[in-house]
Amino acid sequence: MNPTANKRRGSAWEAELAEHLRDRTGQNVQRIRLNGTVDLGDMHLALPRGVAVIEAKNAKSNDLAGWCDEAAAEAINAGLPHWAVVIRRRGQRDPGAAYVVLSLDEWLAQTGATR
Repeated sequence: MNPTANKRRGSAWEAELAEHLRDRTGQNVQRIRLNGTVDLGDMHLALPRGVAVIEAKNAKSNDLAGWCDEAAAEAINAGLPHWAVVIRRRGQRDPGAAYVVLSLDEWLAQTGATR
C-alpha cells in the first residue's frame, strides 16, 4: 500500500476512534494536528485523573514498545500526565473492539493505584 493510502487509512481510524470516544465518554476529544516538529499525539482525552495523549494505530504489524515510547514522549511534549496507544483490531469495524496498550506503571497512575 502506498504512503498516501496509509495516511488516509490512519486518518479515517483516528476520526472513527475520536467519535467513539466522544460517544462513550461524553468528553470533548481533541484531535491534534502536527504543527511544527514537536508531536503532541493524535488526540487528547480527559480522564478522571488528568488528560491523556492517545496515539491511534491502524497497522498490519505491531511495534508495541516503539508505540508506547512514542506516546510517552508525546505526553511529555504536550505537558500532559498520561498516555495510551489505541490499536485498531484487524477485521473489526467497531472501534470499541480496539486494543489499549500502556505500561503497568502508566495504568497504575491512571487508576490512582500508586502512592
